[in-house]
Amino acid sequence: MWPNHERVIPQAFAGSGTSVVAARAHSVEPSGNGYLYGYEVDTVDRNGQRAPS
Repeated sequence: MWPNHERVIPQAFAGSGTSVVAARAHSVEPSGNGYLYGYEVDTVDRNGQRAPS
C-alpha cells in the first residue's frame, strides 16, 4: 500500500518557496523491515519556474 504522498510530499517542501504541482508514485522496493517508495514530483518556485524532479 502506497503512503499518503498527496499530503506528505507538499509538507517536505514547506517553507522552501517551492510548491508541489503534481506527484506520481513510480517505484517501490523492499528495504529491511519496510519499503522504499519513489516519486516523481513536479514543482513551481516563487518565480513561477516549473521543474520536474
